[in-house]
Amino acid sequence: MLAPVKEEKRTVSLSLEDEKWLSKALNAEEIKDIDISDMKVKATDLMLMALGYCFGITIQAYTNHKGYKIEDVKIEVIGEKHPKENRYERLSINVSFKSDLTEEQITRVMEIGKRGCTVGNTLEKGAIIEKKYIG
Repeated sequence: MLAPVKEEKRTVSLSLEDEKWLSKALNAEEIKDIDISDMKVKATDLMLMALGYCFGITIQAYTNHKGYKIEDVKIEVIGEKHPKENRYERLSINVSFKSDLTEEQITRVMEIGKRGCTVGNTLEKGAIIEKKYIG
């Protein structure tokens, strides 16, 4: 049996203003240089980063499409551990950005982010995971 996740909460933060956010987060020179087998990066961190990045690029695409100006996009994803099972029980996405959008527009941006993020939708609704040894 696998050992349960030790941390009760795990947080990753990223800024979408910097194109090299991933290589900086993983402390690598360039994306092509990343070899996670040599790093102390947890698979759960990669999952949280994927969720945050997917949500972020979704809201950026929507705001660009609508002609809304948003700047300094920062996303924090928090995974809260289930007390008895080896999984996260809750994932929270905290988003901040500078803009002159109304509260109604911001609400819509967040709705589109939720609806359009494939990673978030997969985690929220679940997926069949087939496992097979192929030798």
